[in-house]
Amino acid sequence: MTTEPKRGFLRRLLFTRKDRKRPVSHVVAIPRNVIASLLATLFEAIMIPVLVELVGMHYMVAVIACMGVATTISFFLNKYWVFEARGGQTPRQYAKQILVAVGSLLCNTALVWVLTEHGGLHYYLSFLCSNVVVFFGWNYPASRWFVFSDGHRAVQ
Repeated sequence: MTTEPKRGFLRRLLFTRKDRKRPVSHVVAIPRNVIASLLATLFEAIMIPVLVELVGMHYMVAVIACMGVATTISFFLNKYWVFEARGGQTPRQYAKQILVAVGSLLCNTALVWVLTEHGGLHYYLSFLCSNVVVFFGWNYPASRWFVFSDGHRAVQ
């Protein structure tokens, strides 16, 4: 019986595992998911002004286009790195990802409105609070147990 030496946390965080029969632990998946979300958001933050200011695209078209690409970036990072869910049907998982993204948009919008209009918080503080709540209460659980629930079988 051979046992693999224990790897350090940073190594486990950055690199995928060889044994993919089980889901990645929350200790690794949550920071990876935060990094993936930040990368997708960084793409939006860079590309929206480029499309509006340099290309001349209407800002709403640029926002929607970038959200679509950011959702795709997030999907592939989640599938292959965050959750290591290489199994499962990719088109079905992507359709589920779209549902999660729409739910996230609705939850964030509603929560920002409630916290700002009825909670008296500044809109930006409401935005920050809603992003944390929706990440832990919707995005992460929905991605792990809904979108990629079928992807943790051994890769042949």
